[in-house]
Amino acid sequence: MDQRRGSPFSETDVVANYRYRPPYPAAVFRKLLAIAPRSEHLLDIGCGPGKISCALAGAFTSVTAVDPSEHMIALGRSLPGGNAGNIRWIESFAEDFPANGGPFDLTVAAASIHWMDHSRLFPHLLANAAPGHVMAVISGDDPFEPPWQSDWHSFLGKWVPEVTGQPFDHDKRDRVHGSGVADG
Repeated sequence: MDQRRGSPFSETDVVANYRYRPPYPAAVFRKLLAIAPRSEHLLDIGCGPGKISCALAGAFTSVTAVDPSEHMIALGRSLPGGNAGNIRWIESFAEDFPANGGPFDLTVAAASIHWMDHSRLFPHLLANAAPGHVMAVISGDDPFEPPWQSDWHSFLGKWVPEVTGQPFDHDKRDRVHGSGVADG
């Protein structure tokens, strides 16, 4: 079995059943549109079948949807909205994707940031960010008291202050930090 991060998402059975995961509520899309500084270039990292990319394609001039699983990319292309002319599907790890679709106004990592190498990812994203860029990290499908919760809070405790200059308070929910990191 492939030991890369997120490798289960390359398995055909996982991909075939992924379409049955619950959709994001409309409020998520409204919030993303509200925090985007412009509607030119959207980057969706760890996009899976494009639940964010497809839903927001009509609101952005271009959408770059990045996922390391060729099967997830194929599923995304086959779903409603997946063949939109302004979506560029890229099979790549988020840390390595060719960024010739930017600079990006809004970057979204929906239920995927934990699969990525943050020490490589954030410099790559920063190098391809438009002025005023906003990054939104969306959590969802949260299990009750997951065993990795303390690791997640450690991740946020390290990177939220790094990106926003503000301390991270894991007891607050549904917040948007002033310089563009959202967590809800």
